[in-house]
Amino acid sequence: GGSARRGAAQPAGVEGAMGKGRKRKGGGERFMRRDFKEARKDEWQEGRTRQASKEQTSSVGQSYMGWQLDSESFKSYYRAQKIMPEEDFPEFLNTMRRQLPATFRINGSGQYAQKLRERLQTDFFQNLDSSLEVDGERVVPPKPFPWYPDNLAWQMNFSRNQLRKLQKLKRIHNFLKVESEGGTISRQEAVSMVPPLVLDVEPHHKVLDMCAAPGSKTFQLLEMLHSSQWVSQEPSGIVVANDVDVKRCHLLVHQTKRMCTPAMLVTNHEAQFFPTLRDGNNNPLEFDRIICDVPCSGDGTFRKSPDAWRKWHVGLGNGLHRLQCKIATRAAQLLKVGGRLVYSTCSLNPIENEAVVAEILRVGRGSLKLLDVADRLPGLIRREGLKTWKVGDKHGWYETIADVPENSRNVHPSMFPPSSQEEVPDEVTGGDAKVDMSVLTRCLRIYPHMQDTGGFFVSVFLKVAKLENESEGFKRKGRMEPKAKAQETELHDPTKVLSEDPAPQQSEDAQRENAEAPTAEDAQEKAANAPAAKESSSSSQVEFRTLNERWKGLDPVHSVLDQGLIDGVRAFYGISSEVELNSRIVTRSAEGKPKRLYYVSEAIRNVLVSKNSDQLRVVATGLKLFERQEMKDGSVSCPYRLAQDGLLFLLPHLQKQHVKLPLKDFQRLVTTRTLPLSSIDPASNATLSRGCCAVSLLKDDEIDTSAARSVFDAPIAVCCWKGGANLNLLVTKQDVAVILDKLKAENGDDVSIPEEATGGGEAPTVASLDKAAEDEDRSVPQEAIGGDEAPMTAALDELKAENGGDASIPDGAVGSGAAPTAAVLDTVKAEEVMDASTAEDAHAAGE
Repeated sequence: GGSARRGAAQPAGVEGAMGKGRKRKGGGERFMRRDFKEARKDEWQEGRTRQASKEQTSSVGQSYMGWQLDSESFKSYYRAQKIMPEEDFPEFLNTMRRQLPATFRINGSGQYAQKLRERLQTDFFQNLDSSLEVDGERVVPPKPFPWYPDNLAWQMNFSRNQLRKLQKLKRIHNFLKVESEGGTISRQEAVSMVPPLVLDVEPHHKVLDMCAAPGSKTFQLLEMLHSSQWVSQEPSGIVVANDVDVKRCHLLVHQTKRMCTPAMLVTNHEAQFFPTLRDGNNNPLEFDRIICDVPCSGDGTFRKSPDAWRKWHVGLGNGLHRLQCKIATRAAQLLKVGGRLVYSTCSLNPIENEAVVAEILRVGRGSLKLLDVADRLPGLIRREGLKTWKVGDKHGWYETIADVPENSRNVHPSMFPPSSQEEVPDEVTGGDAKVDMSVLTRCLRIYPHMQDTGGFFVSVFLKVAKLENESEGFKRKGRMEPKAKAQETELHDPTKVLSEDPAPQQSEDAQRENAEAPTAEDAQEKAANAPAAKESSSSSQVEFRTLNERWKGLDPVHSVLDQGLIDGVRAFYGISSEVELNSRIVTRSAEGKPKRLYYVSEAIRNVLVSKNSDQLRVVATGLKLFERQEMKDGSVSCPYRLAQDGLLFLLPHLQKQHVKLPLKDFQRLVTTRTLPLSSIDPASNATLSRGCCAVSLLKDDEIDTSAARSVFDAPIAVCCWKGGANLNLLVTKQDVAVILDKLKAENGDDVSIPEEATGGGEAPTVASLDKAAEDEDRSVPQEAIGGDEAPMTAALDELKAENGGDASIPDGAVGSGAAPTAAVLDTVKAEEVMDASTAEDAHAAGE
């Protein structure tokens, strides 16, 4: 079928075929394929870009998936740049034409990470040897990277044909898929793991990731931030993850949610205009560590983005150079004296790499020192940075800036290689500052052919003094730039240092958006003029401190100040006073009762309540602890249920609504998603009130939850709903797959997982669990209700009374002595709770 565009002529007979159906939300009619006389063929048509790429496939470049894997301009450019010895260039090109191997990293560094690594090696990898072949194609066994600590990063190079035909590889693939869904491993390119490793993050550091999406490096930073903290403790440091693309910011949030951290703030700003944050004393917040993995031409990623071969040209790197200088300069201003800055790209171009590093050193005038990290990460093969390179564009090569014609708009003075000792004029003092440029060799260049990876560039700076005149700014002498410039290159002079708190210089769309968006003063005035009747519309009115209100498309951030709401939640779950809820709870709900309650660390709270917090575009912050779930019958006193996201953080502080189950009962609860209350110890059952509760696994060698170093080392715990006769699971199917696998890994033969829940006895996958759930069709096994028979008449009468004629009761169902209906009702009610939460989450994410 298809849909007609608004205003298009309707095919004959459409009105009769449509009948009285309602119009679609967009205003147009909905048509079926049968409404058209000449239906379109039901087959996939290749896009023109892909067709052209296939037609242009060169015989020189070996192609996979039909892509062109050769570029004469690319080869000639990098041969002229002499980025490597000429004898290495053929091997470099051949490697660039091969598909990038799959790589993954085991998250965390605690006991669970070690056990997971050992399980991969013993249960999966040791059975693969180099003599194994599929259709004459040799299977390369997985191998760890020798430079990553504790062998927690691995590389696999299986083809699709091998995965499809070899059962051993399929088991590995399914296992890694489940672990990835659970957040215990991350699919991450090998070279992108390097920047966090050379940054040396400690738990008390304030860290900024300026171009953070999709979030793999941010996850590494969070691991380091929590490295010496217990799961139930919050670090004194923070991680601020920023990205210019709001959709990629949401992807970042999804990638990092498994870290269970209240110390992360996700923002949506142009990195070169990132605002100055302030601490609890309203002093400028300086960061101890900053990562600038800047936007680049990306020619080091050809192995995973084969279409980039056809699109590459010399103007890509030239056009991004000034933006990269701006971002790096802003990062240098935000950095604390004694702090570290990592500048990195996935490009091989010296215009985007060494030229930007040289410009940072010029701007710093001795305030920034380029560190030598050659002794870091032994086992990582790298080359030193370049000291000289060539500058050119589509018109040719240029020796100096004076040779550049006026019509060449993307060539700037900062692109040219510096002399070994360069003097930078200071227009304010009238003196000169000498900058040693011979240190450019301290940069790291990673080439694909050296360890079968992608291409990458890394440089590490240490700030030894404040930048001179950074509040006033200065200009360096150079060729005057033409006034007429393309919109995408309309950037400030990269050598002009921005002020500590730069003016919001944004695009015209952003300025128009800000002009239309309400200011904080408008919000206060609107609240003051609101009718008094509206203020008293809710018996538990919440006072909010509004942040983020000026930005359209982002929900405001409010501080929850309703003491009655907080006291009610604390009393119901018995949350100890060690958890400071009064000043740390925020929400994104603008009206009425908050839908979700998030907990933020003290350092994050100080940022959110600081004087200039209204400049922040906050996408996400805090750890979700509670979600609103009110029962219409009023049978549950607390309107908020626990959220699985923050359960491990909250678990050691719960003095009520928490029960521990032995392995057999816990496994039964997770597998069948329900457990009769009669199976629980009567003393423990008596402490549970109706509503949400936490259920954790009771172990013989019980480990204190508060003493778990990593979220992955913490005891297994799930959120449940206590009904009239059963406990029902409030956990997603993806989480169930991970929990079952973790139970199997930790308890071995003591855990017997039904085949329908694990896909035939193999590692559980999301697909197999979904199928098992569909097959169960909400049925409750006889053993799940203790085997006791009970009359169903009362429960069926209750259904009849509530639904009237909609409820039809078969004669054989009454007095049949079958499974009691209370179990089914509790299960359905728990599933309704989960469905309501899922719907709210989807709405909040804009799905």
